[in-house]
Amino acid sequence: MQIIGIKVISGVPSVIKNLKPETWYPFGDYTEPMEQNNWTWTKDKDDDLLSVVYKTATEESFPKNLQISVSCIVGQNGSGKTTLLELMFRIINNFAYTILDKKRSQEEQEKFVQTGRELCEATGFAAALFFETDGDLGIIEYQYGNIKYRYLAQSENSRIEIEEFNQEVISQTKRKKLLAEFFYTICTNYSIHSFCEKDYSSETLIMPEGENEVNGKWVKGLLHKNDGYLAPMVVVPYRDSWGNIDIANEKELADQRLATLSLLFWSQGKSFMEKYKPAYIEYRFDDKCETWFANKFYSLCNERLPINIDEYELIFDELKKYWKIKLSSEYQRFNTYSTDIKNGILTYLIYKTVKICLNYPSFGVLLEMRNLTCKEIETVKSKWERDSTKRHKLTDSDIRNMSVVILPEGWHKKIVDKILSQDEETHITLKIRQVLEFLKRGFYKPVIAAKGADDYLTAVKKISAEKIIADNLKHENATLPEDQKRKRYTRYDEVFEILPPAIFEWQLYLLPKNEKLSQSMNNGLLMHQMSSGEKQMLLIKT
Repeated sequence: MQIIGIKVISGVPSVIKNLKPETWYPFGDYTEPMEQNNWTWTKDKDDDLLSVVYKTATEESFPKNLQISVSCIVGQNGSGKTTLLELMFRIINNFAYTILDKKRSQEEQEKFVQTGRELCEATGFAAALFFETDGDLGIIEYQYGNIKYRYLAQSENSRIEIEEFNQEVISQTKRKKLLAEFFYTICTNYSIHSFCEKDYSSETLIMPEGENEVNGKWVKGLLHKNDGYLAPMVVVPYRDSWGNIDIANEKELADQRLATLSLLFWSQGKSFMEKYKPAYIEYRFDDKCETWFANKFYSLCNERLPINIDEYELIFDELKKYWKIKLSSEYQRFNTYSTDIKNGILTYLIYKTVKICLNYPSFGVLLEMRNLTCKEIETVKSKWERDSTKRHKLTDSDIRNMSVVILPEGWHKKIVDKILSQDEETHITLKIRQVLEFLKRGFYKPVIAAKGADDYLTAVKKISAEKIIADNLKHENATLPEDQKRKRYTRYDEVFEILPPAIFEWQLYLLPKNEKLSQSMNNGLLMHQMSSGEKQMLLIKT
């Protein structure tokens, strides 16, 4: 897949800035595809080679010395490099907004109150994005509220001559076809000044409403991704309503990705990092995890279910009882743990269960969620204004994220059973599956000892990367026939599931590839001990 170019048609100055109207901006040595030239473009000389490599390469056959180039947009300051990329973001955003939200039926909106995303239209311009997948041309054209899409595939089943979205509603079947040729795109910018809503606004003191209603509200929608990866793009790192980046949370997520990818590659006899190898994991059971996740549960309910304040305890208790029944009967190791460890596990599962229900419609529907009424919104606003602990004014965005739950009979059983079903083995339930695999396998030993206590060091355990991989593969192979036994891992999720779950504090230590791990496992290196250049490279790679 590659971007061929962007045709800027027109736009208000605050959107297209230095870009010229009626101008073709190619992302390579390409001519503008149009009907007059039979929708063709001149290919770069390396395109055919790379296309063959991508289609035929496997893990075994991929040439180790192959170098794949990275495309760059270069130019003087103010020449329009960032503006061009942001125009691409706007076009993809508007395409996703039209298909996923604007053209949803009333029935669908009422049935699935929350969508896990908050996309809105980016206005004030007309432009077309040209891209190619496997030699087939795709075009998304946006013009001041109207959008067109072509996918000129050779296969009749995939071909879309032109879709102008004139109909009121797009069916789920058609939606699936329209999104079939897209994959998830991640745009990264760690500059503290990037992706601030105000930078995309055209408001001035003279024009407080802005120019042609151009604003930066669309940016927030691309920063949010709890929609089952339906919107074909996300911008990272995530920023809150005030534009703040939670650096500690971003670092924790980066560390998780680094550990997962390092073990995944190592199981295949490869190194994720050129100079380093995974050495060992150091971990301890977090003796404060029960309190931590209980607070997160109540904070989440206050933020998303303010009208149901009297049901918080009921939700917590019902989920705790049923999760305890399921774990006690299906995971015998759970019964061997102390009450404190059991409560830590259960509280985490309760928090994750409620979060899943609030973010994903297929689960939220089991709670019979609905939007707030006008009267309920006024009640929430009144309470918010009286609450001195609230740090910002209640916004429309806050209200749209709020719901009311009915809690029909047996709701807790239906939700937990759905999470445990094989049909739900997706990224949505990944962290819950990680807890269940911990209970099933028993390779991490939880010991309670508070920090500063005399017996604290007894709670800190170490396990080598080699042992993590070997023990878990042995566990999985124990029930497989000889011809199906595995020698390595092939998927990210498989490795994530065998790492310590969130009830543990843990760290992955690395070693230079030519250094041997000491018997006491005390010569490892943490990511924050690397040079700033090495850390930045790892953040980008993960």
